[in-house]
Amino acid sequence: MKIGILTHYNVSSHGALLQMYALKKTLEDLGHDVCILSYNRNLDFIDEKTRKRFSASFKNLKYYLTDYIKTNGVGALPFQYKKQRVLAGFREGNFRIIPYTDSCDLDCVVIGADEVFSLENGVNIMMYGHCLTSKRVITYAPSFGQTDLARIKRFGCESIISSGLERIDSLSVRDEGSQSVINTLSKKNPPIVCDPALLYDFGAKPNERKNYIVVYSYQSNFKSPERIKAIQEYAKKENCELWSVGVYFKWCKKKINCDPLQMIDIFRNAKAIITDTYHGTITSFIARTPVAVYVRDNNSVKLDYLLQSIGLEDRKVKKDRPLDAVLSVDESFETVEAKVRNLRAQSRAYLEQALIG
Repeated sequence: MKIGILTHYNVSSHGALLQMYALKKTLEDLGHDVCILSYNRNLDFIDEKTRKRFSASFKNLKYYLTDYIKTNGVGALPFQYKKQRVLAGFREGNFRIIPYTDSCDLDCVVIGADEVFSLENGVNIMMYGHCLTSKRVITYAPSFGQTDLARIKRFGCESIISSGLERIDSLSVRDEGSQSVINTLSKKNPPIVCDPALLYDFGAKPNERKNYIVVYSYQSNFKSPERIKAIQEYAKKENCELWSVGVYFKWCKKKINCDPLQMIDIFRNAKAIITDTYHGTITSFIARTPVAVYVRDNNSVKLDYLLQSIGLEDRKVKKDRPLDAVLSVDESFETVEAKVRNLRAQSRAYLEQALIG
């Protein structure tokens, strides 16, 4: 089959590219010809400051030279420029990209994974099945993220979403929150499948532990002085350097630019991973490296569900369970691996069946 993947393909996110790579490889392993579908991302629902951060155009140069550098440090801007180049190279080297409007030439479009159903930034109608002309349209592990029914109603998107969902031949989601929203809007009860980065087996390699701890997040996160102090004190106690991977944290010893596959190797040889992201948590499992997870208010739906579903609830940093307490306990990878194997089998069965109808 000729299959197009419709996902967040052009964002500055290692996790988004990792899951896209994993879904493509999974589909190719099943014998399919796979491409990525491009589109113009809608940003109608964001504030002006966030819009400037998303756009690297010359008209926003003042913002980057003032607010951005003042907040993140003088090295952040060249780091971000290099990051864009590295990730662009990864896309160019691993994916064939065509416009989603050419989907008439495809046997199937797979919508997902990641927060493609989210209304955080704006509404992208093709993500709900509109304007797709392939023979078949399915979803694999999409998520609404923190978008709930109240937000959907606030922006008047109930009919856009529900009518689009009706056009989709086979629905699945990535978390219970997304399942609940779809159930309310369409009366359908889609199965929950695992993220492509868990579905695809990246292969096991030996860990070569070195004296560094990875901090993985987004540029706008990990700003709390108390949190930074706790991380620095833990690293000092463990006699480890702090490496920020894919992000420029001026308080870390090293700031590393790499592609998503190189990131796995860096994670693999670390003493520990400290993250507040969904795919940072998954990558720590792929690398078999102990992780401590800070769950944010704006990613709690998907991240709490991930931790629960693969047995990592005890890796969550909380007020009554600080960072050093989490990382002082060995992580039970055997337990997590057993849960992931079961999720993999169920999710692969869904995907294979959904493709053929």
